[in-house]
Amino acid sequence: MGKSGVLLLNTCLTVFPGRPGSHSNLGWQEFTDSVIRAVDPKDRIVFILWGSYARKKKELL
Repeated sequence: MGKSGVLLLNTCLTVFPGRPGSHSNLGWQEFTDSVIRAVDPKDRIVFILWGSYARKKKELL
């Protein structure tokens, strides 16, 4: 990646106010899965899977 930094990435990037998961059927999971897969594992990246939705992404790492 070249630079140090932090990427905070939710599994669903939009929601209706006050309704968590309300946009979970809009394809965000496919997009965020692609982002996770694009990270080069040789870059020694640390992933923190915070929450039940995030823990399901462990299989992508």
